[in-house]
Amino acid sequence: MTDVDIGWWGLAASLLLVVVVVAVSSARRLRLEADLVVATVRAVGQLVLAGWALTLLLDDDVSIAWAWLWVAAMVPAAAWSARRRESSVSAQPARTNCPTARTVATTRSASTDAVPPGR
Repeated sequence: MTDVDIGWWGLAASLLLVVVVVAVSSARRLRLEADLVVATVRAVGQLVLAGWALTLLLDDDVSIAWAWLWVAAMVPAAAWSARRRESSVSAQPARTNCPTARTVATTRSASTDAVPPGR
């Protein structure tokens, strides 16, 4: 297997792009700076943890059963995360300049309002 080494310069370049986005957010007064920093820290942490776990799982001396165990754990975790996010996203009104997105959001909202409770 070929190792991919991003290195410190690659990480610095990625973080420089985040700094540019934070600066744009600040200049445009979007107030997204804290969310961007938290998301960046979480993403780096998750990528390091997932990379470490996959390195262990894909080692030549490791049984394939561990890879299947990883899949068995990740599928329910992804389903839980998607379900949790869906409930918070659908409760928010559509705020976009894209007419297609507004139409889809409005149609979805109207169609879910028409469904009787308990369904």
